[in-house]
Amino acid sequence: MEAVESQPSCTDMVEHESIQLSSSTMETFIATWKEACNLHSIEEVFEMMLNF
Repeated sequence: MEAVESQPSCTDMVEHESIQLSSSTMETFIATWKEACNLHSIEEVFEMMLNF
């Protein structure tokens, strides 16, 4: 019988990963998000982000 490797769950990955952004990077992200949301729905913007 073969051993099956267990894969980490999403929560395991979140606990061990961190994202660090500078203030200017965060400001740029927020400005871009706000501009996109003025033109599109939140769902459309989120889909565009996922497909980027």
